[in-house]
Amino acid sequence: MTTDTNKDNFSQVPLSKISPNENLPSDIYIKIADKYIKFKPSGEPLTAEKYNLFLARNVGFLFVEKSSLPSFIEWTQKNRNREVQTLVDRVGEEHRELAEASQEMEESVVEIFTQKELTVEHIKQLESDTTSFIEKTKKYKTSQEVLANLTKFNLCVAGHSVNVGNLSVFLAMALGQGHQYVLENLYLGALFHDYARAKIDPEILKNTDSSDYKNAMNIHPTEAVNIMKQAKKMPEPVYMIVGQHEEHHNGEGYPNKLKGDAIYSLTRILSFCNIFENLVSENKQKLPNEEPPIAAYIETLKTMKRYKGTRINPDICEKSITVFCKALGISHKDI
Repeated sequence: MTTDTNKDNFSQVPLSKISPNENLPSDIYIKIADKYIKFKPSGEPLTAEKYNLFLARNVGFLFVEKSSLPSFIEWTQKNRNREVQTLVDRVGEEHRELAEASQEMEESVVEIFTQKELTVEHIKQLESDTTSFIEKTKKYKTSQEVLANLTKFNLCVAGHSVNVGNLSVFLAMALGQGHQYVLENLYLGALFHDYARAKIDPEILKNTDSSDYKNAMNIHPTEAVNIMKQAKKMPEPVYMIVGQHEEHHNGEGYPNKLKGDAIYSLTRILSFCNIFENLVSENKQKLPNEEPPIAAYIETLKTMKRYKGTRINPDICEKSITVFCKALGISHKDI
């Protein structure tokens, strides 16, 4: 293990600027008790698992040797440009503004989720970012289909939250919801829905059969709402979305085993998109790598059909599959 205590040898770099799955251009260090300890060597990726670990531990900055800083900054900029370009290739050059805004939103979420406490300033920032993002989406007649393709599936909690936000606004608009206020509440609910889950000890999340895991998962929706309320008053629909996002149509979800119409209408939309995003991320790991991940979409939508009437409201499920197929360029007969 390489360690150094001379702070003049190191420069900090924001976690939000690091792509978790790209090979690092230089050694990267963490700081513990005034010691700089090598965490990952050059040539290896940080990985989504470690990225989520830093979110859980409130680590917003890592460190590189000062001599490596210029090349590291260049690397982060190239990765950012490549990730934005991947989105642009999906949605078209005319929607580059939305691709840039989605990338910026993910970076903001990482910066806020790595803070030790959620403050009124943090919520105001995401509220402002959300208003701006929704205004941008409504500028384009084709924004519905654009949002459906404005996703990066990388298993990171922050990216997942933004993906669910983009997908939820897409689905809400496709189902006839167009009011700015409604879409903002839905998007904010998506950004915060896994806030408390992001703070669960990763070791607990690994053991899905343990009582600690079950307890932590059962309370994370309520925990998130409580934290949000302590930081700043927000619209009640946002709290309802966050607090209910793990409820199932058949009453077998959590934390309150709500059933059917007892689940808020916008929560039903987000729940579909949350399940969809999680499944696509999982399926991408098992299927051939392709861009966009059509095979993963198809396998995911097949699973979603099986959830009709159990985890997912049957009416929402049927309509959502139809509009997702159209937006993602998938034939309904393939699922």
